[in-house]
Amino acid sequence: MDGGISVTDAEAAEAGARLAEAAIDSGPCGAASLAALRHLKDAEGAEHLLTPDRIVVLLNTEATLERPVTPFSDPLSASPST
Repeated sequence: MDGGISVTDAEAAEAGARLAEAAIDSGPCGAASLAALRHLKDAEGAEHLLTPDRIVVLLNTEATLERPVTPFSDPLSASPST
C-alpha cells in the first residue's frame, strides 16, 4: 500500500447524508470512502489521480437498515447456537 486516508466520524456521517440525498443507503462506515475521496480531491499533489479519464470505485460496506444479530456458538460455523 502506498498511502491511506483517515476521516473523522463527523466527515463519514456527512458523507452518508450526501449519499442519502442521492438515494444511496449508507451508514457512516459505508460512506467513509466518499469522505476519503473528498480528502484526496483536495490533497496536494493528487491532481494526477483524479482526472476525467479515471474511473473511481467507492465501496459502500454498510447500510442504515438494522439487521438482526444471530448468535453463533462458532464464528466459523453457519449454524446458530442453541
